[in-house]
Amino acid sequence: MKFYLLLLCLAVLISPVETAHAQNFGGHPPSVKWLQINTDVVRVIFPSGQEKEATRIASLINYIKSDKVQSVGNRVKKIDLVLQTNQVISNGYVSLMPFRSEFYATPFQNNHTLSSANWLDVLSIHEYRHALQYANANRGATRVFNIISGQAGWLALMNLSIPNWYFEGDAVVSETVLSTSGRGRTPSFFKEQRALLLSDIDYSYMKARNGSFKDLVPTHYPLGYAIMNYGRNNFGSTVWKDVLADAGAYSSIVYPFSGAMKKHTGMRAPKMYKSAYSELKEQWSDELSSLELTNQETITPENRKTVTNNQFANYLEDGSIVYLSSSYKKTPAIYQVKDGQTSKLTSVGISYSTYLSESS
Repeated sequence: MKFYLLLLCLAVLISPVETAHAQNFGGHPPSVKWLQINTDVVRVIFPSGQEKEATRIASLINYIKSDKVQSVGNRVKKIDLVLQTNQVISNGYVSLMPFRSEFYATPFQNNHTLSSANWLDVLSIHEYRHALQYANANRGATRVFNIISGQAGWLALMNLSIPNWYFEGDAVVSETVLSTSGRGRTPSFFKEQRALLLSDIDYSYMKARNGSFKDLVPTHYPLGYAIMNYGRNNFGSTVWKDVLADAGAYSSIVYPFSGAMKKHTGMRAPKMYKSAYSELKEQWSDELSSLELTNQETITPENRKTVTNNQFANYLEDGSIVYLSSSYKKTPAIYQVKDGQTSKLTSVGISYSTYLSESS
């Protein structure tokens, strides 16, 4: 009984944080005419003129539900999906309170992020995977709190039992398996982890899991993909379905997800993390030994005290180089290297996805 009272207190504490940004609709002129495509699985709400895109989204989601849920579970909850076409941010999400999804239809400027994949196809696969994850985690203790306090209880109990690397790692695996592209096939997705492992920098699971403001630690996306892919390859494509079900039900009270992993794979999260990264390091070391590396010259000073990203270098006609730089201590800005001297041209501020290209 004390355990459930503790969970209720945690649910109450967590819920206001989520409701603060739950309703983000709006910003559309009154002249926009909204239409919908309504199926048993999804209701796609979209502005007039986007019928072709909305039909493709609805068809793809219905196909996934009918034939591609074996690795996550067959529980389904119909979802409302809003296609936003007047956003400059490239993103999408699934959330609760209420249960819904939004797709921001503008694709990434940087084509290295997702390669040549159709942006709305990737969103349909990735975000609907989140909808399936949520539905299949809603059982046992999570289901009880859903009944008691609605979707706030569902959200709180699910987030307490399931790590964020599972949600995003599984969705990236899904977009990779169900398409001919996906981030699992994109070199830039693993560039940080590849560099770390080939430099013999191997963090503990807790540091990889929680991140750092001091050291370069990849996000939970590549972390989750590595663990999920390792589990899929070594224990079968349906093993994570059973792990998710037990974690959502709180079959193990302490660290429910890790306990469910131990039950179905014999490995808790830290051990599988080490095994997955050991396998990747061996694979990447073999690849490196067969490559002939291009000679390089460092043109910007190395900052050993603060993690700094200098990227998207572009040569100008006068022989100088402009690039985008950001760090854990400064917002992104454009710099120029000319005659061996570095100068700041302008700040670009903080954005969801920064990118720099130059053309004369």
